[in-house]
Amino acid sequence: MRPRRRARPCRRRARHSQGDGRLPPRSLLAGWARLPALRAGLLRRLRADGLDVHGHALRGWLRRPGRGHRGDRRGDRRPLRRHRRRHRQHVRRIRRIRLLIVASTSEPLHTTELGDAGARVVFCHGLFGQGKNWTQIGKALAQDHRVTLVDMPDHGRSPWSAEFDFVDAADQVAGLLSADDPVVLVGHSLGGKVAMIVALRHPELVERLCVVDVSPVAYAHSEEFRNYMDAMLEVAGAPAGSRSEVDEALRPAVPNATVRAFLMQNLHRDGDRWAWRPNLELLRRDLAELSDWPAEEVAGLPSYDGAVLWVAGARSHYVTDEYTPAMEALFPRVRRVTIKDAGHWVHSEQPEVFIEVLRRFAD
Repeated sequence: MRPRRRARPCRRRARHSQGDGRLPPRSLLAGWARLPALRAGLLRRLRADGLDVHGHALRGWLRRPGRGHRGDRRGDRRPLRRHRRRHRQHVRRIRRIRLLIVASTSEPLHTTELGDAGARVVFCHGLFGQGKNWTQIGKALAQDHRVTLVDMPDHGRSPWSAEFDFVDAADQVAGLLSADDPVVLVGHSLGGKVAMIVALRHPELVERLCVVDVSPVAYAHSEEFRNYMDAMLEVAGAPAGSRSEVDEALRPAVPNATVRAFLMQNLHRDGDRWAWRPNLELLRRDLAELSDWPAEEVAGLPSYDGAVLWVAGARSHYVTDEYTPAMEALFPRVRRVTIKDAGHWVHSEQPEVFIEVLRRFAD
């Protein structure tokens, strides 16, 4: 009697979407990875991340996770159970490469330029902001500086993305800069975290760094922003009436009139409907990522040895003594300045004091 043949376990593969409405399908990404010019650019940026890779690795990394993880010689072909660590690394590599491909083929960030002489000062706004939020500060400095106001990714007039990533946002800002003309980089809140990552990853682009009311840590208090976005999304797509009607609709979720006026700077008419400039659906979905700090991505980078000004609002809880060790570990030449009678939006609440502090630092 012939022995029964032992059945081989079925190979299980992770399910992954072939497209999300904004990223190209993986088959197209694999084709792009073969293009010499794009491949060279991707390799430079991957090596900047500390990955020592070669061109032939790109095509393999773009394969579906689970493919090629063959287990041992005894027929165990279940990568998600026996090779979870390799699987997670594979997913991260695919995600990073897809973000790099999209960034390398998308439109640059929208900027506004002020002034035509002196050192260059570049401003990065925070969540729900726009470059024009810095107009008052920028005009004051433009008398003797070249000023650039940046609309961050998924904000203002800059292009929208499919997912938020701190490193990718920092690299997009770095793409606006040049090592031949290092800048004074100023960032508030979310823009402050991005500015810190730019300085750590590309120190040759940043002569001095000004971080406004944020720390290189993960924050837990983000539900307030989620409530804001829920209320804003209810307005999106509604017939465009008067702005006072929108103000009244936002009032229960956003009782502070100053914050409400700040949010409504993003409101505009799209035909006969209301629309918001920020990519609210993405920002709400990735709010946990926005509140986080990419500790793993910056762990292997050397500290930034340039001068750093750390501006805090006296009434704000985003900069405290508890966060000082984390800041000093990454930026040993940091100097902290606390502005009285100011909360999180320091530059809006005390513009004259902030301009004077920043001018002394930039000069």
